[in-house]
Amino acid sequence: MVWSASSTITPATAGIPLVVSLLFFFTGLAIVVYLNQAGNQPRERDYAFVGSFYAFAIWIGLGVMGLYDWLIRKAKAAKLAAPVAIIVSLLAAPVLMGAQGWDDHDRSQKLLARDVAKDYLESCDKNAILFTVGDNDTYPLWYARKWKASGRISA
Repeated sequence: MVWSASSTITPATAGIPLVVSLLFFFTGLAIVVYLNQAGNQPRERDYAFVGSFYAFAIWIGLGVMGLYDWLIRKAKAAKLAAPVAIIVSLLAAPVLMGAQGWDDHDRSQKLLARDVAKDYLESCDKNAILFTVGDNDTYPLWYARKWKASGRISA
């Protein structure tokens, strides 16, 4: 039996919340402390936290099971409980993320990478070879080269 928020906790399943919490802590917060990451990065470094994403996914699954158990007890409609729990769970995350985080991830006014890439290209002679540091330079340069050639970059 898998532990969920509303299921009966047995001695065999009592340690599951603790194990998942420790997995989340050691692959999330402890990694941040251990790596001593700088605050502002050119892009998100999510790959360092894959383990905590797994732990969070386990918690989401347990939450769906808890919602399913709660719907069965409250609605007394076992046939509707599973589809309703799945639909609510699938819609809850995107709606919450869209409502709460839209402005945090809006990059429509962040033009530094594009402008620097445009300046790099304009400083080079025709058919010049440009060496870059890595993908943080390369992708804006590809973008600027494509759109500059078509005349769509202006500033």
